[in-house]
Amino acid sequence: MNQQATPSDTDQQQALEAFLRDGGTLAMLRG
Repeated sequence: MNQQATPSDTDQQQALEAFLRDGGTLAMLRG
């Protein structure tokens, strides 16, 4: 993990991870 990441970079990463998690969940629900 890059310890030099700025808060905005961290927020973007967390948003991406949340998007991927939600996308995977929706994909499973849609079957």
